[in-house]
Amino acid sequence: MFELPMIRVDGKEYLERLQRGEFFMRSSLYYQTLDSKDTARSDPYDGAIPAPKLTGSSFSELGISNFRNPRIMIGHTFIKCFFYYDKTDCRQIQDGVYLLSMTADTKKALSEFSSLYALIILKPSQLVEQVSLTCQKEALKFWYSEVEYLTSEALEQRRIEFLTGQSKIHTVFYKNIDFQSQQEFRFCVQVPYKHISKSKNLNGIEYQMIDLEAKEETFTLNIGSLKNISCIIPVSEMLNYPILVDVNNKQISFLREVDYEKIERQQD
Repeated sequence: MFELPMIRVDGKEYLERLQRGEFFMRSSLYYQTLDSKDTARSDPYDGAIPAPKLTGSSFSELGISNFRNPRIMIGHTFIKCFFYYDKTDCRQIQDGVYLLSMTADTKKALSEFSSLYALIILKPSQLVEQVSLTCQKEALKFWYSEVEYLTSEALEQRRIEFLTGQSKIHTVFYKNIDFQSQQEFRFCVQVPYKHISKSKNLNGIEYQMIDLEAKEETFTLNIGSLKNISCIIPVSEMLNYPILVDVNNKQISFLREVDYEKIERQQD
């Protein structure tokens, strides 16, 4: 059965490590504090739900004032992100052969990562299974899902649902609609931060302070080899030409412009 592939854009060395099973994850805080020039990933609300009304005297008692980008998030969170093909990106051109293309907005979003290579995962279900089994063995809380891209109004509704217990969806799976061309699929685990204060108590409410260094913390799972379901391809090829996936022969190739025009004429 054909599965819509997932893609990870990164340096070739890191993709080779991922192929060998090194599932490297970053703190969600890392993506919230990236330089604004990193247009592909810089989002102060990454992994969180915006909460513009989250102010008040209770925080001033903790010595916190002048809120910048107030948000609600689940702490101790580490994530890894992939691009996933949507059903509208895929066409079957003959038995067992599929054509994968991208919109102009998606190509622009992926090109902004400024990496030369991409890892294409041909069987995402196997990747999910390997990560899931590893987390079970290590007794880790684990989530995975496509990201839901929402308007500011919809995000505000999600905030209310989260605070009132109506929604159990992890906050890392919400992003502003401005980022929808990224078409993200995310893996998320919960591991205690090292740079965090001991539990404190204020008016019967327990809290902890997170040090700035927590944003640089990382976590790595050893999920086993992915070489049988993946291959590394040049980003330039992926962005310039549609990808042909031959399920029968387990082959990936790029469709040159002249061949693409030929197929288009045959389909008409």
